[in-house]
Amino acid sequence: LVLLVACVVFSLGKFWLQLKKKPFKHFISHHKVATGSFARLFKIHVDAACKGKSKAWIDCDNLQNLELLFDYVWMSESVVALMSQDLLLRPWCVGELVTAHVKLVPVICVIFPDYVRPEAEFIDNYAERVDIQCLAPLGISDEMVRRCISWMGELPCCVMPARFSHDTLVALAACCAGWTSRLPRSSQADKALEPPVS
Repeated sequence: LVLLVACVVFSLGKFWLQLKKKPFKHFISHHKVATGSFARLFKIHVDAACKGKSKAWIDCDNLQNLELLFDYVWMSESVVALMSQDLLLRPWCVGELVTAHVKLVPVICVIFPDYVRPEAEFIDNYAERVDIQCLAPLGISDEMVRRCISWMGELPCCVMPARFSHDTLVALAACCAGWTSRLPRSSQADKALEPPVS
């Protein structure tokens, strides 16, 4: 029994050290047309909330080579998925999320007002709706995508109000900054993101 406990403690310690070595706190997954500007503003707030430690990763700042895109996912402590209407229709965005799922990188879903949670029929027929052939050479299959999208429906999330303020962004960044150590319940996150009463 003592040996078993020692092995568990050693494994947890090794996992914790691996997380500490990751160069990025959050990988921000987003659809540029819908949430590109928000992603940039959010990155600024996340970096401020991290107080100079490892920063948020965003493709327009950090991506030098498209072939390394998915490597940056597992080089981050977590993925913040900005769930806008078309995020799941973009192959590269979906590839980022599948990589997080496969590599066991925690995902924080930020739900935007236009996002509609996919139904089973959409998930089952995903490859007929979205051309993901560009992901096949990278080892991502239709089955992996379908499993990932189903899994994402079970994750706790933060819900963005239709109108938000600076205080909303600060609350969201603070929520995400502490997310990897203790996941807040979605109701707590939702309450934290309610716009301030004027």
